[in-house]
Amino acid sequence: MKKFAMALLLLLCTLPAAAQSRSEMTGAEIKRLDTFFSNFSETALPSFKAGQLADAVLLVFALQPATKNNLKAVRHAGDWAYVPAALVDQVTEKYFGIKIRKQAQAEYKLPEASGEAYTFSQIAKLTPSGDLFIAEGLIYTASSGFDGDTHADPSVWKKAGEEVNCYWTFTATIRRQGDRYILVDYQKQDR
Repeated sequence: MKKFAMALLLLLCTLPAAAQSRSEMTGAEIKRLDTFFSNFSETALPSFKAGQLADAVLLVFALQPATKNNLKAVRHAGDWAYVPAALVDQVTEKYFGIKIRKQAQAEYKLPEASGEAYTFSQIAKLTPSGDLFIAEGLIYTASSGFDGDTHADPSVWKKAGEEVNCYWTFTATIRRQGDRYILVDYQKQDR
C-alpha cells in the first residue's frame, strides 16, 4: 500500500499544473505580471522567437527602463538623457537574461520623454510548461494623461470616463529566475 501511495504521489507531482486565468491569480501575482509585461508594451517591443533577439532591439528596449527606473545612474543635460552602456547591460540581463554582445558606445544619448500615449499590459492567462510558463495577455493604450489603475478591469476605466483601447494581444514564454521573470520569446498580435 505504501508503494502504491508513493507512486501515486510521484505521478501527481509530475503532472503539469493547470493554467490560471486572471480571476484565479492573487492580486500580487496580477500586479507583478502586469508590471513585467508593461515594460515590453511601453517600449513597443517587437515579436521575437527564443534565441533570435537582435542587439539593436535589446538596446532600444533597454533605454526606456534605464531612464525611467535608474535616475541616479543616468546623466541628464538639457533635453537629453545619457545612459551608460553598463546600465543597458543591467537592464537587458534583468529582463532577458542576456547582455548586448558588443556595445557600440560607452553611453547612449536620447531625448527626454515627451507626452506620448500611455501603453500597458495585463496578464490574462498563465500556463506552466515544464520549467517555463506560457503567458497570454492584452496590450492597452490610453492618453498620456491616464492616471487610472492599470490593473483594473476595463469596466472601471469606462465608468470613470477614461478612454482606454485594446489594439493588441500577446503570447510570451517566460522563465522564473528567483523572484523575477525572464522573457524567452514574445509574440504580439493585432486584436
